[in-house]
Amino acid sequence: MDCKFKADFDYPELSINKIDKREVALLMPAYGGKKSKTTAVMGYAFQSYVLKTNYPEISSCLKRIAITEMKHHELLAGAIIAFGGIPYIGGNNYFWQGGFVNYSTDVKTIINRDITSEKEAIAYYKEIIRLSENESLKKLIGSIILDEAIHIETLNAIKNQLLNA
Repeated sequence: MDCKFKADFDYPELSINKIDKREVALLMPAYGGKKSKTTAVMGYAFQSYVLKTNYPEISSCLKRIAITEMKHHELLAGAIIAFGGIPYIGGNNYFWQGGFVNYSTDVKTIINRDITSEKEAIAYYKEIIRLSENESLKKLIGSIILDEAIHIETLNAIKNQLLNA
C-alpha cells in the first residue's frame, strides 16, 4: 500500500510583528478543541494501535498520518505562542478531553470517520484563512490544508481497498 501522509515541501515560516489575541482565538480550537489537532493525533494513534494485528499496513499508514498531525500540532502551538497566547490543550473555553476521540475499532467506521474529520478540519482552516489578518499565518494554514487533502486521498484509497477486499 502506498501511504502518502505529507506534501513534499517545508512549512512556511511565520512573520509576526505584533501580539494578536484575535489570531490566538482563531487558532485555539484547531490546536486543542474538540475537533482539533490534539484529537486527530490521539485518534490516529489509538486507531494505529487497535488495527495493528489485523490490518498492519493500515495501522502503519495511520501512525504516519498521526506523526504528520503532531507536526501540525507543533506548528499551531508555535503560532499561538508567537501571537502572545498560551497553547493550552483545549478550545477557547474548555480543556481537551479524551472523550473527543473516536474509539471505534471497526476499520471501515474508522476510515469513514477519519475522512469526515479531515474534511471538517479543512473547512475550519479555510475559515481561519478567511478571518486571519496575517499573511504568513494564511500561508502556514494553507500548507496544513495541503497535508489534510493528502490524508483524505490516502484514506479514500484505504476505503477503496477495503471495499474491494
